[in-house]
Amino acid sequence: GISDIRFTSMFPYYFLNPQIANVFFARSMLMGHQRSQSDAQKSKFGLSWNTTFSSCFFDNEPCWYDTDFSVFFHNLYGLCYQFNSGTNASNAITSIKKSTKTGKENGLNVLYFSGYPRDRNTLSLESGVRLFIHNKTESPNSIDGIGLVPGTTNDIKISKKFHQKQPLPYNKCYDDLTSPDKFSSFFYKKTLETGFSYKQKDCIDLVLQDYIIRTVNCSDPTYSTLYNKEYCKSPMQISDIYLAYFNLFSSESGLNFDTYCPLECSSLTYPTLISSSSLSTELIDMLANDSYTKDRFQYLNQIVSRENVAKYFVHFYIYFENLQYTLITESPKQTSTDLMSNVGGTLGLYTGMSFLSFVEIFEALFDLIFVIIGHQKEKRKVRVQSLPVSE
Repeated sequence: GISDIRFTSMFPYYFLNPQIANVFFARSMLMGHQRSQSDAQKSKFGLSWNTTFSSCFFDNEPCWYDTDFSVFFHNLYGLCYQFNSGTNASNAITSIKKSTKTGKENGLNVLYFSGYPRDRNTLSLESGVRLFIHNKTESPNSIDGIGLVPGTTNDIKISKKFHQKQPLPYNKCYDDLTSPDKFSSFFYKKTLETGFSYKQKDCIDLVLQDYIIRTVNCSDPTYSTLYNKEYCKSPMQISDIYLAYFNLFSSESGLNFDTYCPLECSSLTYPTLISSSSLSTELIDMLANDSYTKDRFQYLNQIVSRENVAKYFVHFYIYFENLQYTLITESPKQTSTDLMSNVGGTLGLYTGMSFLSFVEIFEALFDLIFVIIGHQKEKRKVRVQSLPVSE
């Protein structure tokens, strides 16, 4: 059984309770099986949009699964739904919705049902909602996400922040990482092939995947696969993965990720400010008497009660606090012109020299060099004298 796997004794400082360790271990095995299946089979590792979304509005207009959402299979959380990704559920291109006003009534307003039947497989170890806020050009796997607790209403205020650093030699980062020729690395090029904008974190994930494939001979289910290598699924394979990571990160040599994955100089983030409160009594009463709620709880084999409603529903608003954005740029503190000015000023202050007198030093040196060279040439001249011829 899983309790006999050496993983539970390898990391006692991470999991004090062996039963908790077994949960994490079993989840890794389940992920390996899920990642190896078709999209139709993967959809069983989650609930349908009609089951989970009780209501959805954007800018006071209803949003629908067929036109506004696309499906994404997250490496850790399985079946996820993306809003405003540029494609719909049929992978057809759609127009991007834009916020033109601030305030909670003009953003995304969702009432979400987070209940999950015990007889269904799930990759999540938490209840509630895991929310990822990101640009459509970024992979959701690159974002940590926000956890929302069931039984709460959440106001999520977001803002937009750009950060532009100076490239080498000022920082250990590279500008404009959009071309495969920008950096000589197999993993850098593979990251660009995903279609998302480049992020060093995604590239490092591929480096770690390559390490696991070379060490264990199968792919880590928590990362995207490489070389079409099948995912690890057996208890021994999962155990070897954790042992491989333990050996890697406990070794002093390890992996130098910077040689494979350059750090990007530009970044776009969405700082969030979250305020939460309990679901209102009026909303709980309304949901408890709703026919759709009864169908959902029948699906869970549970009775409808105010306590259960508060246990499974999550309400959240996502909106811009203002329509401005923050741009942080770096510039060199001292340019070459500044350096020359500072050197000239320092010489003038301590030696009484000006820039012209500083140039005169070089002029005198050049004159001295020419004099020395001319003197050496005079020494090498051969003097020819006319001598009388004796008879």
